[in-house]
Amino acid sequence: RKIAIAVADFIRGKQNVLLLGNLEARRDWSHARDIVAAVWLMLQQEKPDDYVLSSGQSYSVREFATQAFAIAGIEIQWRGQGIDEIGINAASGKPLVKIDPSLFRPLEVENLLGDPSYAHARLGWKTTTAFSSIVKDMVEAEMASDQTEEFLNLQASYG
Repeated sequence: RKIAIAVADFIRGKQNVLLLGNLEARRDWSHARDIVAAVWLMLQQEKPDDYVLSSGQSYSVREFATQAFAIAGIEIQWRGQGIDEIGINAASGKPLVKIDPSLFRPLEVENLLGDPSYAHARLGWKTTTAFSSIVKDMVEAEMASDQTEEFLNLQASYG
């Protein structure tokens, strides 16, 4: 969510640089609607059981950031390596993403990837939302959330 909020704030001119930790860290992102559908199926079972609810695919923090900015019409070019890597706005050359070593997790798991095969077999459940749609939904929700807040504040000021 930190990345989606930052993208929305960049568009509004509220943020200049997004500080991230390990861009190589890979995560298995799933959409809440897919997880809720699986939970509903779990509750329909006669006996409780343990399931891994995941997409079975992982994407890096760099990939998430790249797609999130692209949704806002900003192309990121990555330059440098390791803690010196930066993401710059391809159009303006302005740095957008920098690495902050203090944000690296001490016990970082490089690739968090779930195996949803048991849920597939027992529940007939699979994720339906693509990674790109998850990123898009998150960025759009943050943009709408801030606009709603500004609208409500404006409305309140006029009584």
